[in-house]
Amino acid sequence: MKVKLSEQLERIKQVMGLINEQGQIGNGKTRFKNCRSISYSYKSDDEADATDEPGPSWSKRAQKQLEKQMRREEEAELKDFNKQNGLNLDMEYYTVLKDDALKVKNYNATNRYNVLFDESGKPFTKNVTQKIVNNIQELINSGSVWYFYWRDIFGSKTPTFMDLYKYVEGIGGKEKYKQLVDANYNIGVYKTRLNDSVETFETDLQSRFPFQKPTGKTPFYFVWNEGGVQKFRYFNTYEEWNLSLQILKQEGNEPTGEQTDGFASTGSASFSSQPKRGESTPLLFK
Repeated sequence: MKVKLSEQLERIKQVMGLINEQGQIGNGKTRFKNCRSISYSYKSDDEADATDEPGPSWSKRAQKQLEKQMRREEEAELKDFNKQNGLNLDMEYYTVLKDDALKVKNYNATNRYNVLFDESGKPFTKNVTQKIVNNIQELINSGSVWYFYWRDIFGSKTPTFMDLYKYVEGIGGKEKYKQLVDANYNIGVYKTRLNDSVETFETDLQSRFPFQKPTGKTPFYFVWNEGGVQKFRYFNTYEEWNLSLQILKQEGNEPTGEQTDGFASTGSASFSSQPKRGESTPLLFK
């Protein structure tokens, strides 16, 4: 049988509590309780197990032959690698390092995730909009915390196998690497960092309420009827729209309907008349 590697995509063991639901505005006064523009959560182990897809069904004979062939090829590859580099890595150490190097290379090559990182290419950007948080959460929930760990070390550079090997040897070698993998690449560090980034983003957003109106129409708006005519209040971003909606609801202005596309690309809420309850709500419609 092929050597069983340490679990690279270990189930997330720690579930983050709900983020603090007290909003602070610029003058330090608590104003918008339970109002958030950014939402996120993490899957529990039970939820993750419930969505697992079964692997392909192979006959035992075919699977055994395939594993033997792959094993022979891997052993030959490792022997050649050790000879060329003057090393003596075992199969487990070599395979896990190779897997990490290849995955980081593939993720970097897509360019899809560049927006998640700061100017130096490390986690995370300060501009943690809902779309960006959704992407970060998706990677965490899918077991891809390794990507944040290696981006933390190498930034926007795509590390080679030897880059990873030299780094791992520098922190204690194979045994330390095993501990890192088993700890899901310090997942708690990145959950905390994301939470702190969201808190900072929220504080800045709330300090800018009631938000400057855009010069034209946007996909983010409130709508109501006034004298038989539809009236609109538009917002520049999903986050401005969503926070404003939470404030309206908190102050007793319930919409007759609301709709988003699930990707933070649209957001609308309808009201029977212009919302007017509360102290903060009227500021939105001046």
